[in-house]
Amino acid sequence: QAIADLKVEQLVAWRRERMQDGRALSADRDLMRSMNSVVTRRAGTDRKQELMRWLADFCGAYGYANAVLWDLDGNAVLQYGELYSGSKHFGKIIEAVTRQRQVVLDDLDNEDGGAYHLSINVPLKLAGEQQIFGVLSFAIDPEQHLFPMVVRWPGPQRRGESLRVRRKR
Repeated sequence: QAIADLKVEQLVAWRRERMQDGRALSADRDLMRSMNSVVTRRAGTDRKQELMRWLADFCGAYGYANAVLWDLDGNAVLQYGELYSGSKHFGKIIEAVTRQRQVVLDDLDNEDGGAYHLSINVPLKLAGEQQIFGVLSFAIDPEQHLFPMVVRWPGPQRRGESLRVRRKR
């Protein structure tokens, strides 16, 4: 039972970290202004390239498989990495995020027949405003972190090791 409790705690901590990533992003005022300028098509090429580099760096640093900046009409405004799902799936995510008005961790999914994935989805709004102007979505490849975490299980297993020791004379 103790090992099962530790596994549950580990999964809860993993989920909490993903949600905190999303909340930290939504609290970043400069980032929100930059994304708003891109979503509203007021950003120049330099701003878009800077944001693309930021998305790539964030994905690399935190282990996300891709990042997509969506407007509320379901158009991908910026995209880093390959998509796991089609626009129908993202329409549902955008709807859920705008309805809940908070960071949403989407369930394990392969709705469009692609690889299984999860996603953390961040509502985007400017400081002091209630209106959401877009959604930032990060895909999580469960094969990279989640599944290995679940599979690793401490305790006796059906494999062994041998150590040969020889005393020097």
